[in-house]
Amino acid sequence: MNDQIDRDKKLREAELANADEAVEELGRQGFTHRRCLRCDGRLGVDDRGCGYTVYCETQNCLRLTFRGI
Repeated sequence: MNDQIDRDKKLREAELANADEAVEELGRQGFTHRRCLRCDGRLGVDDRGCGYTVYCETQNCLRLTFRGI
């Protein structure tokens, strides 16, 4: 049971780091080449003004929202 929790936690941390890199690439280059770690689909980034939404364009298996203060 603890092994599964550890794997889920590591996957979640990797997904957050990957999404953070996608937002940084968007800011630097205006686009991102990051892939979804769940299905290997493309990640999309929507700039919502006060935050960002990072999502999987292929299968909708990932949607993360980052908000500013």
